[in-house]
Amino acid sequence: MRHAIWIVCLSLSSACSDANRPVAVQQPPPKPAAESTSAASPAKAPAATKSESSASNAKPDASAQADALADVAKSGRHGAGLLEFRAQEGWTKQTPANPMRVAQFALPRAESDAEDAELVVFHFGAAGGGGFDMNLERWASQMQQPDGSDSSAKISHTQRKVGEVAIREAWVGGTFVAETTPGSGQRLNKPDFKLRAAMLEVPGTTPYYVKLTGPAKTVDRWDSAWNAFLTSAGQSVPGPAK
Repeated sequence: MRHAIWIVCLSLSSACSDANRPVAVQQPPPKPAAESTSAASPAKAPAATKSESSASNAKPDASAQADALADVAKSGRHGAGLLEFRAQEGWTKQTPANPMRVAQFALPRAESDAEDAELVVFHFGAAGGGGFDMNLERWASQMQQPDGSDSSAKISHTQRKVGEVAIREAWVGGTFVAETTPGSGQRLNKPDFKLRAAMLEVPGTTPYYVKLTGPAKTVDRWDSAWNAFLTSAGQSVPGPAK
C-alpha cells in the first residue's frame, strides 16, 4: 500500500512539472511563393475605356477641318452656308488659314507694288462677329494715318442691298498695323496700304465679313472685281418662296 501511494505521488509530481513547462507551438512550414506568371505569359494591357476607344476611332476635329478647308480651296465656287463666293478672273484661290476663314484669295499685285493683296471671307458662327459698328472701329484701328490723325474719322462706309442680302462696306487707307496674329502684341508696319471690308447680312444666319488688304494701288486695281464679288455673293441667296 505504501509503495502504491509513493508511485502515485511520483506520477502527480511529474505531471505538474510538465504542465508548467512552456509548450512550443510548431509553425506550419511556409508555403512556397507563388511563381510569377509574367515569364510564362505577358501581363495583359488594361482594356481601353469606351471613351478611349471612341477617341482612337474618331477622326480628329483638326483633320476634319483641314479636309473641309481643302475641299473649299479646290472648288470654283466657295460655299459658305447660304452664301456662295465666286473667285473673280485673275484671282488665286487659297486654302483658308484657319476654320474661321471660309474662303481666301490672293489678288495679284499692281506692277509697281511689292506684294499681292489678300481677300478673306470670315464667318464666326453663333458668336456673330460683333456687328458692323464694332468691326468698323476694329478696321479703323488697324490703319494709322501718316499725319497721326484718328483713322476712325477717315474711314468711309456705305450700304446697299442685293436681293435678300444687306451689304455694308467700309474702306480706309494708311499704314497697315494689324497684329500679326490676334493677341500676339506684334504688329505689322506696311505703309501705303488700303483696307476694304464688308459685312453681309443674310436672313436666317449670322453675318459674313469680307476683308481685303494690300498695297493701295493693288486694292484699287481690283475695285470692279471687288464689287462683282460682293454682288455675286448676294445674288447666290435665293429669294423668299412665293
